[in-house]
Amino acid sequence: MKVIAVARRLEKLQELAANIKDEYKTDIYPMQCDVQKEEDILKVFEWAHEKLGEGKTANYHHIMNVNVIAAAICSRELVQSAKRRKTPAHIVNISSMAGHCPELITYPISVYAASKSALNSMAATLRNELINSKLDVKVTEGKVALVTGASVGIGAAIARELAKNGMKVIAVARRLEKLQELVANIKGEYKADIYPMQCDVQKEEDILKVFEWAHKKLGGVDVLFNNAGVVYPEPIIEGKTANYHHIMNVNVIAATICSRELVQSSKRRKTPAHIINISSITGHHAELINLPMSVYPASKYALTGMAATLRNELTSSNLDVKVTVINP
Repeated sequence: MKVIAVARRLEKLQELAANIKDEYKTDIYPMQCDVQKEEDILKVFEWAHEKLGEGKTANYHHIMNVNVIAAAICSRELVQSAKRRKTPAHIVNISSMAGHCPELITYPISVYAASKSALNSMAATLRNELINSKLDVKVTEGKVALVTGASVGIGAAIARELAKNGMKVIAVARRLEKLQELVANIKGEYKADIYPMQCDVQKEEDILKVFEWAHKKLGGVDVLFNNAGVVYPEPIIEGKTANYHHIMNVNVIAATICSRELVQSSKRRKTPAHIINISSITGHHAELINLPMSVYPASKYALTGMAATLRNELTSSNLDVKVTVINP
């Protein structure tokens, strides 16, 4: 933050500001002010207004009009066009990590982050409206999805939503009891086809068994969520080698093996498929994360790079397999 530090003793403030600037890259302004004197307080606020500025209402309107209102209007017209022509359509909103993690943005961007959060929310509302209106959205009912790391957190939430929307879900994780608890909860709420399977994704034989079971029992896997991930809260410079291997084995190698098997399943059946990698903002902006995370950011960069390579291979092979990377 930009800080205006005020007190009666200016020399003390200047000493404080010098010490702070030696430690951090920061904007701090020492100003002499006796808060008993109204005229001193008013001078401080006048100086702040002149030198540091303030948000202009017109700019607030401009940002929201362009980033949210215009997108809402365009989306509405696209849907109306699709309805008139009775054809499928697709709306793609270009958002920003500021719409998910505004607290990571430490420089002034006015209400830009608010506008991107609003855009994300508008998209969620629109999805619900489209589903309720039975318009031609992407059809997933009856398809088979495999979710790794499905026992808790993001993986459990993904499995729940897929089952809720009519997909057959294979939920895998190391802790079978957690999976069984999740499945019981989901089946208590929805009529769902969800299959819990114990699988340590560090073990290739476990992964292959899951795909073999899916092929025999459900015909194969149509959608893969590479969600399983591990992180250790330790700095690289003091990290354990075993932890480096664990992170890379789960976050990258396992995802690569699962992706390979999904593509092979798609090729055998000559059906479309979709690979979705759950990455992280650390896979794009590791410099923003000033917390000990070992090689977790490196693993997410690798996951993103693997997805890009995989897209090129699939395009060259003329295979109908999509690859998506999501960065929560």
